Amino acid sequence: LRHLRPVIICLVDSGARWGELSGARWSDCDFAGGFIEVTSFKNKKRIKRKVYLTKRMTAALKEWKKAQGQRSPLK
Repeated sequence: LRHLRPVIICLVDSGARWGELSGARWSDCDFAGGFIEVTSFKNKKRIKRKVYLTKRMTAALKEWKKAQGQRSPLK
């Protein structure tokens, strides 16, 4: 279950939906700006919004990215 820790932290801290976070890529994550840009769909319309990072989210995502490298998306 350790591999799910960053995902759970992001879901709990951000209030983002699973569908929004599961579609995010590392290129959508802006550590300097402190947000992840997520995309959701409502009535066949694509809606982009910023999910702001908490300190705990930033630490978990940086650790996850380091473990993964650039080889895969956030999913």
